[in-house]
Amino acid sequence: MEKALQQMRLKERVPTRSELEGLVENSPDLIFRVDRNFRHLYVNRALLEITGLSREEYIGKTNRELGMPEPLCDLWDRVFSQAFENNGPQETEFTYTGTQGPRYYQLRIVPEPGPDGSVTTALGITRDITARREAEDQIRNLARFPEENPNPVMRFTRDGTIVYANKASGPLLHAWGCGVGEKVPDEWQLFITGLARGHKNREVSCGDRVFLLTFAPVKDATYVNLYGMDITDKKRTEEQLRQTERELRRHQLSLKTLVEERTKELNCLHRLSSLIEQYDDSPEEILARVPGLLVSACQYPETACARVVIDGRVFTTDNFQEVPRSLSAAIMAEGRMAGTVEAGYLKRRSPGDEGPFLKEERALVNNVAQRLGKIVERNQARDRLRLQWQQFTALFDNLADSLYVADPYSYEVLLVNKALERALGKNPVGGICYKEFQGLDAPCDFCTNEIILRERKPYTWEYHNPMTGGTYLMTDQIIQWPDGRDVRFEVSVDITKRKKAEDALRESGRRLRRLSRKLAEAQEIERKYLAKELHDSIGGKLSGIKYGVEKLLKAPGYNPSSEGISLEDVISMVKETIEDSRRLSTSLRPPGLDDLGIVRTIRSTCRQFEKLYSGIRTEADLKLEEEQIPDSLKIVIYRIVQEALNNAAKYSNARVVRILLDKKDEGAELIIHDDGEGFSLEDLDDNGTDGMSQQGLSNMRERADLSGGEFEIYSEEGQGTTIWVSWPRLVTGTP
Repeated sequence: MEKALQQMRLKERVPTRSELEGLVENSPDLIFRVDRNFRHLYVNRALLEITGLSREEYIGKTNRELGMPEPLCDLWDRVFSQAFENNGPQETEFTYTGTQGPRYYQLRIVPEPGPDGSVTTALGITRDITARREAEDQIRNLARFPEENPNPVMRFTRDGTIVYANKASGPLLHAWGCGVGEKVPDEWQLFITGLARGHKNREVSCGDRVFLLTFAPVKDATYVNLYGMDITDKKRTEEQLRQTERELRRHQLSLKTLVEERTKELNCLHRLSSLIEQYDDSPEEILARVPGLLVSACQYPETACARVVIDGRVFTTDNFQEVPRSLSAAIMAEGRMAGTVEAGYLKRRSPGDEGPFLKEERALVNNVAQRLGKIVERNQARDRLRLQWQQFTALFDNLADSLYVADPYSYEVLLVNKALERALGKNPVGGICYKEFQGLDAPCDFCTNEIILRERKPYTWEYHNPMTGGTYLMTDQIIQWPDGRDVRFEVSVDITKRKKAEDALRESGRRLRRLSRKLAEAQEIERKYLAKELHDSIGGKLSGIKYGVEKLLKAPGYNPSSEGISLEDVISMVKETIEDSRRLSTSLRPPGLDDLGIVRTIRSTCRQFEKLYSGIRTEADLKLEEEQIPDSLKIVIYRIVQEALNNAAKYSNARVVRILLDKKDEGAELIIHDDGEGFSLEDLDDNGTDGMSQQGLSNMRERADLSGGEFEIYSEEGQGTTIWVSWPRLVTGTP
């Protein structure tokens, strides 16, 4: 007894203040308290974690002072103001990007009255509804395909909660007074909860429409699907029949004949509606039965015959004959005449409203023709869809490249073309992609599903298959499957031959560059030899001749007035020949390059350039040591500097030319800049009329390429010209 009393006391015990504060502090919801000036008086731990702020930063400050987004501050201020003014709870939803990324929240503001009844503070409770919103987004995505259905399509959980409804379900939702995410009325909850297996049908009226609802429990699932069909016309027909029957009961027996005729007409339409429901996928069955239905609805069925002609196909009663007088109506489908409906009498009959026919019979034939037109339109739409699928399948299967479709979440293979099926030697549809294609027990480490699901655009990459030895260009992207889900679509192109050709081309290019480099080196060696011969041999001999002639001039007995060429003339010609020999030797190879080195040679060239072009000043900043520059690279640097100086003098109208030669990482960098007029690279022509010689530019670029360097030129009109050359690596003896 004592133990039972203790348990009752525990159940009745009111939580202490510290326990309540602990619950609030550790709640996953964001809980805070503000005063009438919207300053924070309290924030719980969850709010601090989501914003990344400390409690000290929060207390006493408004959202604006904390740097919150202005639109959110406006929203929060408005909701708080309404709570204080109305002295009642307020709710709203908003999006906030915090430490966990963008999230959706539901905010509820509750005013807190004081002991005197005045409201000085309000409590805010913010709940993360991101999961719910994402689920709603997924449901909307799933609804795209069913949305095209003109009839209601819905899905319920077993407790009657609506998880999906397409647009055509609007009348049902309105009639039930609920929406997606809410439960249906109690009567329907009991009906849905009590469903076991198989299908169950129920009719329901929604305003002026009547639907036949088929409830289909999904095997091994926790939900029930609903498929609706608009049977308003059928129900109206039935109601008209019942109404007619009620009216006929009130009339005298003299109207019996009229009642019978009207009943036959309505029976015909009713049976036609039933046929359409029963054989919706088999229009031939419907068309074959229509002539008999028409005959049964005629005033004199024992002598009536009927015929239906659609797109060259003919359906008749067994007794059909061509008769002089008949009723006929065109079957119109998608704006064209698809056929006709005819009814006639084999025997002569008394006159009616239209020949021997009543106006009701005319209306019946017209009505049947309209309904058959709708059947033809539906059938044509199905044929078009079937043809499109066949065309797609033919195109898909006849492509030489391998294609497949798979679920990016379950990895199930949904579709493959014949090319991939032949390559695999089997049909992998229904299997798991990484097992079927790679023989693995887990997803491939190079799988691109995460990328294409995130980027939502095609992703192209290369893959070398070690099993086949081939290289493939893969293009992956997310497409929408007919059931509304996202699927992976991959196209695989075999580029093995192309890759081998590219490798061969690159190797050929490397061999060509090595050959060109050796050719350039041989050319420089030949120039060096010719320059030495001109300087040492020819120049020495010419100097000896000059010395001998000058000696003769000083010898006794020389007579300068003798006829013919004087010795002075010979000396003058020898001097000119010596100068030409020196100039030619220098152009072939500067003598100082081998004796003085590249650094001193560039400085000497700059001094000679300034003497020749007195209006241009040169600044050479040469930071590389002589021993750091490979011998084969020295002549390249010299020729580029020489060509750049010549272009600056001829075309730029520059006042200063700056030369920088510096070390860059393991390589070297050469920058030559002039402050001249500059030019447009797009307008550069072979004559150099826009500030730079095309041949000179080509020579500099070619020398840089052959020596293993990179070459760029930058220029704008009025901004001068900069030549940039970089060699990534310096190795003594090689470029």
